[in-house]
Amino acid sequence: MTEALGTTQSKPARPMVLGLAGNSGSGKTTAARILEKLGGFHVDADRLAHEAMAPGTKEYGEILDRFGPAVISSPDGPIDRKELGKIVYNDPISKKALEAIVHPVVIERSLELSRDLEVPWTFAVWDAALLVESGMHDLCDFLWIIRASWETKLVRIQERDNISQDSAILRLSSQTQDDELFALASQTLPMSRIYSLQNDEGNFEDKVTELLEKCLGLF
Repeated sequence: MTEALGTTQSKPARPMVLGLAGNSGSGKTTAARILEKLGGFHVDADRLAHEAMAPGTKEYGEILDRFGPAVISSPDGPIDRKELGKIVYNDPISKKALEAIVHPVVIERSLELSRDLEVPWTFAVWDAALLVESGMHDLCDFLWIIRASWETKLVRIQERDNISQDSAILRLSSQTQDDELFALASQTLPMSRIYSLQNDEGNFEDKVTELLEKCLGLF
Protein backbone atom coordinates (compact mmCIF):
# COMPACT_ATOMS: atom_id res chain seq x y z
CA MET A 1 0.00 0.00 0.00
CA THR A 2 1.26 3.48 -0.76
CA GLU A 3 1.48 5.90 2.19
CA ALA A 4 -2.00 6.67 3.48
CA LEU A 5 -3.13 10.26 3.22
CA GLY A 6 -4.21 12.03 6.36
CA THR A 7 -2.17 9.90 8.77
CA THR A 8 -0.04 12.80 10.00
CA GLN A 9 -3.05 14.81 11.16
CA SER A 10 -4.69 14.40 14.57
CA LYS A 11 -7.17 11.55 14.40
CA PRO A 12 -10.81 12.74 14.18
CA ALA A 13 -13.47 11.35 16.51
CA ARG A 14 -14.64 8.99 13.74
CA PRO A 15 -13.38 7.97 10.30
CA MET A 16 -14.37 10.04 7.28
CA VAL A 17 -16.90 8.31 5.02
CA LEU A 18 -16.50 8.98 1.30
CA GLY A 19 -19.35 7.85 -0.96
CA LEU A 20 -18.90 6.89 -4.62
CA ALA A 21 -21.96 7.10 -6.87
CA GLY A 22 -22.44 6.71 -10.60
CA ASN A 23 -23.81 4.39 -13.26
CA SER A 24 -22.58 0.91 -14.00
CA GLY A 25 -19.36 1.13 -15.98
CA SER A 26 -18.55 4.64 -14.79
CA GLY A 27 -15.47 3.50 -12.87
CA LYS A 28 -16.53 3.50 -9.21
CA THR A 29 -14.57 0.34 -8.49
CA THR A 30 -11.46 1.79 -10.17
CA ALA A 31 -11.76 4.86 -7.95
CA ALA A 32 -12.28 2.66 -4.88
CA ARG A 33 -9.13 0.65 -5.64
CA ILE A 34 -7.07 3.83 -5.94
CA LEU A 35 -8.54 5.14 -2.68
CA GLU A 36 -7.78 1.79 -1.04
CA LYS A 37 -4.10 2.26 -1.86
CA LEU A 38 -4.31 5.68 -0.20
CA GLY A 39 -5.69 4.35 3.08
CA GLY A 40 -9.38 3.89 2.32
CA PHE A 41 -11.32 0.89 3.58
CA HIS A 42 -13.42 -0.27 0.62
CA VAL A 43 -17.03 -1.08 1.51
CA ASP A 44 -18.40 -2.78 -1.61
CA ALA A 45 -22.20 -2.53 -1.54
CA ASP A 46 -22.53 -5.04 -4.38
CA ARG A 47 -20.64 -7.66 -2.35
CA LEU A 48 -22.79 -6.89 0.69
CA ALA A 49 -25.91 -7.32 -1.46
CA HIS A 50 -24.54 -10.70 -2.63
CA GLU A 51 -24.14 -11.75 0.99
CA ALA A 52 -27.64 -10.53 1.85
CA MET A 53 -29.14 -12.66 -0.92
CA ALA A 54 -27.27 -15.85 0.04
CA PRO A 55 -29.36 -18.97 0.74
CA GLY A 56 -30.53 -19.10 4.32
CA THR A 57 -30.80 -15.36 4.87
CA LYS A 58 -34.07 -13.57 5.58
CA GLU A 59 -33.58 -11.54 2.40
CA TYR A 60 -33.17 -14.72 0.32
CA GLY A 61 -36.58 -15.93 1.49
CA GLU A 62 -38.18 -12.55 0.82
CA ILE A 63 -36.77 -12.46 -2.73
CA LEU A 64 -38.17 -15.93 -3.47
CA ASP A 65 -41.53 -14.93 -2.02
CA ARG A 66 -41.60 -11.83 -4.23
CA PHE A 67 -40.09 -13.12 -7.48
CA GLY A 68 -40.75 -16.87 -7.37
CA PRO A 69 -38.57 -19.90 -8.24
CA ALA A 70 -37.60 -18.49 -11.66
CA VAL A 71 -34.71 -16.61 -10.01
CA ILE A 72 -33.00 -19.79 -8.75
CA SER A 73 -31.63 -22.61 -10.89
CA SER A 74 -32.12 -25.35 -8.27
CA PRO A 75 -34.10 -25.82 -5.03
CA ASP A 76 -32.41 -23.86 -2.23
CA GLY A 77 -29.75 -22.77 -4.71
CA PRO A 78 -28.25 -19.26 -4.96
CA ILE A 79 -30.11 -16.40 -6.57
CA ASP A 80 -29.43 -16.24 -10.30
CA ARG A 81 -28.63 -12.54 -10.55
CA LYS A 82 -28.86 -12.51 -14.33
CA GLU A 83 -32.40 -13.87 -14.22
CA LEU A 84 -33.31 -11.49 -11.44
CA GLY A 85 -31.79 -8.64 -13.45
CA LYS A 86 -33.98 -9.45 -16.45
CA ILE A 87 -37.00 -8.90 -14.23
CA VAL A 88 -35.99 -5.79 -12.33
CA TYR A 89 -34.37 -3.89 -15.21
CA ASN A 90 -37.60 -4.23 -17.19
CA ASP A 91 -40.01 -3.36 -14.38
CA PRO A 92 -39.54 -0.32 -12.10
CA ILE A 93 -41.99 -1.72 -9.54
CA SER A 94 -40.01 -4.97 -9.24
CA LYS A 95 -36.79 -2.98 -9.02
CA LYS A 96 -38.18 -0.97 -6.10
CA ALA A 97 -39.36 -4.16 -4.41
CA LEU A 98 -35.88 -5.71 -4.62
CA GLU A 99 -34.27 -2.53 -3.32
CA ALA A 100 -36.65 -2.47 -0.36
CA ILE A 101 -35.50 -5.98 0.56
CA VAL A 102 -31.74 -5.55 0.09
CA HIS A 103 -30.94 -1.89 0.88
CA PRO A 104 -31.63 -1.91 4.63
CA VAL A 105 -29.15 -4.72 5.34
CA VAL A 106 -26.53 -3.16 3.01
CA ILE A 107 -26.79 0.16 4.85
CA GLU A 108 -26.60 -1.53 8.26
CA ARG A 109 -23.50 -3.55 7.30
CA SER A 110 -21.83 -0.50 5.70
CA LEU A 111 -22.19 1.42 8.95
CA GLU A 112 -20.90 -1.51 11.00
CA LEU A 113 -17.81 -1.96 8.83
CA SER A 114 -16.99 1.76 8.87
CA ARG A 115 -17.51 2.45 12.55
CA ASP A 116 -14.09 1.57 14.00
CA LEU A 117 -11.40 1.26 11.37
CA GLU A 118 -8.03 -0.23 12.29
CA VAL A 119 -4.59 0.68 10.92
CA PRO A 120 -3.76 0.95 8.01
CA TRP A 121 -7.25 2.23 7.11
CA THR A 122 -7.81 5.95 7.73
CA PHE A 123 -11.19 6.53 6.07
CA ALA A 124 -14.07 4.51 4.59
CA VAL A 125 -15.07 4.34 0.92
CA TRP A 126 -18.66 3.37 0.16
CA ASP A 127 -18.90 2.04 -3.40
CA ALA A 128 -22.57 1.61 -4.34
CA ALA A 129 -24.43 1.83 -7.64
CA LEU A 130 -27.54 3.11 -5.84
CA LEU A 131 -25.81 5.17 -3.16
CA VAL A 132 -27.99 8.24 -3.75
CA GLU A 133 -31.26 6.45 -4.58
CA SER A 134 -31.01 4.40 -1.36
CA GLY A 135 -30.30 7.47 0.75
CA MET A 136 -26.86 6.18 1.78
CA HIS A 137 -25.29 9.43 0.61
CA ASP A 138 -26.88 11.21 3.56
CA LEU A 139 -24.60 9.14 5.81
CA CYS A 140 -21.46 10.19 3.91
CA ASP A 141 -19.21 13.15 4.64
CA PHE A 142 -18.48 13.64 0.94
CA LEU A 143 -20.09 12.33 -2.23
CA TRP A 144 -18.16 11.76 -5.45
CA ILE A 145 -20.20 11.20 -8.60
CA ILE A 146 -18.01 9.20 -10.97
CA ARG A 147 -18.76 9.95 -14.62
CA ALA A 148 -17.89 8.43 -18.00
CA SER A 149 -19.35 8.79 -21.47
CA TRP A 150 -22.36 6.64 -22.39
CA GLU A 151 -20.29 4.77 -24.99
CA THR A 152 -17.50 4.04 -22.49
CA LYS A 153 -19.96 2.71 -19.93
CA LEU A 154 -21.63 0.44 -22.49
CA VAL A 155 -18.32 -1.11 -23.52
CA ARG A 156 -17.20 -1.62 -19.93
CA ILE A 157 -20.47 -3.27 -18.91
CA GLN A 158 -20.46 -5.64 -21.89
CA GLU A 159 -16.86 -6.68 -21.30
CA ARG A 160 -17.16 -6.98 -17.53
CA ASP A 161 -20.46 -8.89 -17.39
CA ASN A 162 -20.30 -10.67 -20.75
CA ILE A 163 -23.69 -9.40 -21.87
CA SER A 164 -25.06 -8.08 -25.15
CA GLN A 165 -25.17 -4.42 -26.10
CA ASP A 166 -28.97 -4.47 -25.84
CA SER A 167 -28.75 -5.81 -22.27
CA ALA A 168 -26.16 -3.18 -21.37
CA ILE A 169 -28.36 -0.41 -22.79
CA LEU A 170 -31.35 -1.73 -20.83
CA ARG A 171 -29.33 -1.72 -17.61
CA LEU A 172 -27.95 1.78 -18.12
CA SER A 173 -31.31 3.17 -19.15
CA SER A 174 -32.88 1.90 -15.93
CA GLN A 175 -30.38 3.82 -13.79
CA THR A 176 -30.49 7.41 -12.58
CA GLN A 177 -28.28 9.51 -14.84
CA ASP A 178 -25.43 11.73 -13.63
CA ASP A 179 -27.19 15.10 -13.64
CA GLU A 180 -30.19 13.59 -11.87
CA LEU A 181 -27.90 12.05 -9.25
CA PHE A 182 -26.36 15.44 -8.58
CA ALA A 183 -29.77 17.08 -8.29
CA LEU A 184 -31.09 14.38 -5.95
CA ALA A 185 -28.02 14.44 -3.73
CA SER A 186 -28.00 18.22 -3.45
CA GLN A 187 -31.49 18.16 -1.93
CA THR A 188 -30.09 16.79 1.33
CA LEU A 189 -26.31 17.21 1.13
CA PRO A 190 -24.55 20.61 0.96
CA MET A 191 -23.14 21.40 -2.49
CA SER A 192 -19.72 21.88 -0.88
CA ARG A 193 -19.73 18.15 -0.09
CA ILE A 194 -20.54 16.90 -3.62
CA TYR A 195 -17.92 16.48 -6.34
CA SER A 196 -17.95 15.21 -9.91
CA LEU A 197 -15.04 13.20 -11.31
CA GLN A 198 -14.61 12.19 -14.97
CA ASN A 199 -13.16 8.71 -15.40
CA ASP A 200 -12.49 8.40 -19.14
CA GLU A 201 -10.06 11.22 -19.76
CA GLY A 202 -6.72 12.36 -18.31
CA ASN A 203 -4.85 10.77 -15.41
CA PHE A 204 -7.63 9.44 -13.21
CA GLU A 205 -5.37 8.38 -10.35
CA ASP A 206 -3.94 11.89 -10.03
CA LYS A 207 -7.48 13.34 -9.99
CA VAL A 208 -8.53 10.93 -7.25
CA THR A 209 -5.46 11.69 -5.12
CA GLU A 210 -5.90 15.44 -5.46
CA LEU A 211 -9.59 15.36 -4.57
CA LEU A 212 -8.98 13.04 -1.62
CA GLU A 213 -6.42 15.48 -0.21
CA LYS A 214 -9.01 18.25 -0.49
CA CYS A 215 -11.70 16.23 1.29
CA LEU A 216 -9.37 15.15 4.09
CA GLY A 217 -8.43 18.77 4.59
CA LEU A 218 -12.09 19.79 4.90
CA PHE A 219 -13.10 16.92 7.19
